[in-house]
Parts: sequence; structure tokens; C-alpha cells
Amino acid sequence: MTGKKHHSLFGTVNTDNLAPLKIIAQRKLAAFPLQETDWQQCAQELLEKLTSDIETQQGTDIRNKETLANIELTKTPFAALLCQDVMTDKCKSNEPGHPQSCEEAGEKLSAVILVATLILHGNSKNTHAIREALDSARLLRSRHPDLLMQLAPFLDESALVLTNGLSELASNETLLEPQKRLFIRMATLLRKASKASLPTKHTDDTRADLKRSDADRHSSEIFDSKVIITPTSKIDPSPFPHRLEDDSNINEIEGLSKSMENDGQDVPIIVRPHPEVSDRYQLVSGTRRLMAARGMAETCIKGIVKDLNDIDLLMEQGRENSYRREATYIEKVRLAGHIFKMIPNYEHAKSQVMSALSVDKTEASRLKVIGEKIPDDIIESIGPAPRIGRPRWKDLADLLVQPEHLDNAREIIEGKSFKDIASSDERISHLIKEIEAKPALPPSDVVTLDNTKLATLTHKDKRSVMQMPDQSFAIFVSKKLPELYETFKKEPEWNDAEGIAHAKAS
Repeated sequence: MTGKKHHSLFGTVNTDNLAPLKIIAQRKLAAFPLQETDWQQCAQELLEKLTSDIETQQGTDIRNKETLANIELTKTPFAALLCQDVMTDKCKSNEPGHPQSCEEAGEKLSAVILVATLILHGNSKNTHAIREALDSARLLRSRHPDLLMQLAPFLDESALVLTNGLSELASNETLLEPQKRLFIRMATLLRKASKASLPTKHTDDTRADLKRSDADRHSSEIFDSKVIITPTSKIDPSPFPHRLEDDSNINEIEGLSKSMENDGQDVPIIVRPHPEVSDRYQLVSGTRRLMAARGMAETCIKGIVKDLNDIDLLMEQGRENSYRREATYIEKVRLAGHIFKMIPNYEHAKSQVMSALSVDKTEASRLKVIGEKIPDDIIESIGPAPRIGRPRWKDLADLLVQPEHLDNAREIIEGKSFKDIASSDERISHLIKEIEAKPALPPSDVVTLDNTKLATLTHKDKRSVMQMPDQSFAIFVSKKLPELYETFKKEPEWNDAEGIAHAKAS
């Protein structure tokens, strides 16, 4: 029976039009180029599940104009992508066979995007990323087919290689910003799909890779391709940490340790040569894998060495970490803060943040503002807060711009009630609630004489602190304290809160 139906992947469609879409999708899956077979299997199973209630129309000509017109009526990026042929007349190269190569690259890219879309379609949080990636792939094929050839070397490799290739192209200074965004959006989709897809199965070789003796490991270092196996003790933390860990991650790290011990290390960490100490490395990406390796019997870990300057290291952290585990909002704030501090030119720094974290220019600016308002010690005390987004962090940032609230916040995080909270999500909510409930402390008093600053009196919750810039004068006052205290006791107006407030006002 023909009728309209809202479909989780295809949108609102006529049921008669879903069958040719399925045929097109099956053809794309058959041509899926990447080497992760689990991706393809996962996508095929999802496609069958999505379309199981629709009778397939055998023999439908998926290229005839009527079918294409019907599919166009769905007004979905998914349909537009699958039916959009590469416009080879826009290829700038006159070399024989170049247009055909563009079309082949376009077909492979379509298959990759389709698989990622199938894997991610069930989660409403992925809708925006899916639509942006599908539109980007379609625009790349129709408007910039020559750029497809830059992707060709990555399309028959692994998803990680393709994702990194897309990210590298996104930082290519010869491309226009709209072209870079096309690559950024597709890379974002593939990172999400990689995290959601089935795990890669291990062969005996990969299981054995981390089971060899230390001597064998060191003799197998492959510096030509910059793949090494090195003792974990030779790896120092990144000089620009942005990841946050808390007690809630302990089980996750232990699980990763067991997985690596049983099945071997699936993905190498990324390091760079230590710029100041020979025969050592600095971690770029793979904090959890390194923690997991240190938590088991293994003393060595597999890594890829990249020669990176500080800016490149930050960019790699942003891209690679979002591939393995999406950074929490505050972790993105920290990484953006490192980039803005490293690059003095605001517009250049903002463009680098956009590329590293796959955000737009407005969000890049927001990350900077929030990072400037919340001190690092407060962030580290709270932790990653994976379920907390920008609104709550902005609430905290707006509170902490007031010095008295910042002092209160530091008092609160030192308290036992705060430290006993295991969840970082609950810690930030607790902190905001306590700051809002706690009366603001009076502002600091500055004592001067003839424009000379003698002392600053700062009031805490249960005490006050006096700071004196002149150390000799501070020693003199300390010797006079017993005499001052005797005078204080003789003046009753200082012995009640009302009298103190009056004296301070005067």
C-alpha cells in the first residue's frame, strides 16, 4: 500500500520510493572501499533492519529519471548524495582518464559516508553531523571534483587513515575556508562512526604483537615509517594537557587494560620526540591507552612518532582525541585555551581551534571566553563532567568573574563535602549551588597612606588575611600585635558585628 511514512534514516518518504533507495544503498555497500569489514557488516545489518518492512521492487532501474525525481521529492541529503553523479565537466584536468578517476573517487566516498550514516542514524545526537557530512560530500562531488583526487590515496585504506587524511586536508592553507569545512564535517562523521562501530577482530599476529620479549620489541623498531615499540617509562605527558580524568574512569581504564592484555594493542598511541631530552618522547594522543599499558604487566607500548611543533601537537590532540573519545565540553575549552595562548593572532588562533575541534567560529569564541573566566585549579578540581555542556559551564564562569565568588569557590572545593562527591557531573552542580547559596564575602580592604599601599586585607569565610608589600613594616607590626590586641579588648565598639561594620565604613 502506497503512503507516506516517517523513516529514521530517509525522513518522510512514500513507501514506494524506499525500495529504489535501498537498491542504491546496497550497491554502495557492495563497493565499500575501507578495510574494516566490521563496518560493512554493521551497515548491512542496519540497512536490512531499517527497510525490512518495505517490499523490495526487483528490477527497478535506479538511474531512470522518474525514480530519481521521486527520490528528489524526499528532500533528504541522503537521497541527494546517493543520486548525484560526479559532474566530470567541472574537472580542471585534461589528462585522459582523469574524469573517470574523479567519478571513482566520488563513488568510493559516497560508500564511506553511507556506511557511517547507517551506523550512526539511530542516535538523534548525530543528526546534525550526518546532515553536514552528507551535504559536504555531495557538494564536494558536484562543485569540487578535483579535490576528490586528493582523497583518492586514503579511500582504500582504513577509516583512521581516511579520517586523518580529511583532517590534514582541512588544514591545507591552499584551500578556501568553505572547502576546508567540507573535509572537517566529513572527518567528524567518520570519527563518530569509528567509535560506534563494532571492534576490529584481532589476528594471531596482533595478539602476539605485545606479547614478545622486551629485547624483541626494541629490535623491531621501525623508524622509517615512524612506528616504534618503546618502554612506557620513556613517555612524558603532553606539555599542553587538556584531558581530565576522575575516579569514574577507573573501571574504564581497567577494562581497557584487560582488553589490551588479551587481544593486543589495537591502535598505537601518538608521540613526538621530546624537544629537550634525548631518547624520550612526549605524549600527543593516547592517554588512556598509556594508562592502561602501565596498569598491566606490559612495560612497552606501540606508538607512532610524529615530528610536531607545539601548534601541530595541539592540532593533533584535538583531531585524534575526538576520534578515540569525544572530548567533554570543558576539555574542549582547555584545548582551545592552549591554542589561543600559543597563537597571538586572534583570527588565526580561532581558525585553528575551528579545525582542531570541528566547531564554528562562534563556538570557538565561546570556548575562549569560558576558559578565561574559569581558573585551571577550579576545572581540575571538578573534572571532565562528560554530561555537562556549555550552559552550566557558562553559569559557573559568570559567577567566578566576581572575586568574592572565586574565593568562595576555592573554599568550597577544599571542603570534605565537595571532595566526597565521586561524579564530576555532580561536583559542578554542587559547586554552583553552594556558590549561589553562600553570601558573598566583603571585598578586600586596601590600606594606604599618601598614595603608599601599606596592606591589603582579604576576608575569607572564617578568617581574614593581611598582606603587606613592605616586609620590614610587616615585622614591625607583628611585634606590636600584643599591644594592639590589648587596645582592641578595651574598645567595645569592635567587639560586635554592627560595630565592626560601622568602623570599616568609616
